[in-house]
Amino acid sequence: MSTESSVNDSKSPKLHDRSVWYGSELADRNEWIEHLSEGDIGEVNRAIDQLEKTDVESIASLVPKDIPLARLGPRLRGVLEEVMKGRGLC
Repeated sequence: MSTESSVNDSKSPKLHDRSVWYGSELADRNEWIEHLSEGDIGEVNRAIDQLEKTDVESIASLVPKDIPLARLGPRLRGVLEEVMKGRGLC
């Protein structure tokens, strides 16, 4: 039984929030794709350069202040929100 047919089964609950989607629907749209500008990429590269000058031993020990992304940080928090509570992907 395919996932799509089981979701469309009359006994299945009807879900109507952003977490309900089919790949074929997303393939025709692009609002879920997050594009980075040259400025965004430059900000990430500067943060990486700064991080490489520190003595961080493990990526697991990093905290947000270790990677300053003044412009891109708020946008990335929005992406995280979309992944965790919205569509489930970006």
